[in-house]
Amino acid sequence: MRLAELWTYPVKSCIGIPAETWEVDEYGLVGDREFVVAAEGGKLLTQRNAPKLNLVHVSRRDGYLCISTQNMPFLAVEIAKAGEVIRVKLYDGFAPGLCMGEEAAQWLSEFLGRPCRLVRSHERFFRCMPPEAAHLFLRRQRRYPDCAPIHLISRASLDALNRRLAAPLEMSRFRPNLVVEGIGPFEEDRLRSIRIGGIVLEYMGLAERCVIPTIAPATAERSAEPLRTLRGFRHLADGFYTRLAFGTYFQPTEIGVLRVGDGIEVLSVGQAPELRSY
Repeated sequence: MRLAELWTYPVKSCIGIPAETWEVDEYGLVGDREFVVAAEGGKLLTQRNAPKLNLVHVSRRDGYLCISTQNMPFLAVEIAKAGEVIRVKLYDGFAPGLCMGEEAAQWLSEFLGRPCRLVRSHERFFRCMPPEAAHLFLRRQRRYPDCAPIHLISRASLDALNRRLAAPLEMSRFRPNLVVEGIGPFEEDRLRSIRIGGIVLEYMGLAERCVIPTIAPATAERSAEPLRTLRGFRHLADGFYTRLAFGTYFQPTEIGVLRVGDGIEVLSVGQAPELRSY
């Protein structure tokens, strides 16, 4: 088994950045989901309520966050810029953040058609999830992932899903951080501890899919797939959200640098969670 792809998502719900190598700290891939778009009152905007975000390209260059999309001017925002402190409303409560200036706010407001701001995480905060979901979250976080720090999917699992679909889907629909190859379909469900290079990752749970994989990357249009198909064979018997499982969540227990091509050593395995068909 080896690491085949490595992805980061500096701005939550915007297009990801492929990388050959990336640093990992205790909160996951450094800079991953470091920025979010927030509407009035600090309400979090993601592809769930602002699907056009998946048309926005981002990159980092010389201390700037660069943002672009069709029919909008190129925008470069200084990452170190200190702005107004606000609270961003996440799913389990509020988290602190720094506004990244009026220029970024105007750009995003015009593109999304509603008042909003670009916000950067700048300090640690606590997550307060209900007991049935607590195993999927770091109690203390530094950035803005939905839940666990690192999301892993095998290429074989996507191939198995695509064989059930009328039209195949891209891996980008599922927004993984790590794509692995060299194991069979859904064998990642059983991984409990793995070593990639010098980094050790511990299993936190299966990823329960929301509507984001139904949004086409190039058009932001929605469809019924892949949720309809996942419901037929990947329905968790015991879940807390949609119960439609695809992919796995991990947290780092030993940090370092990941590199595409790194071999993956399986340190321990367990029983795959019970799945049902409907």
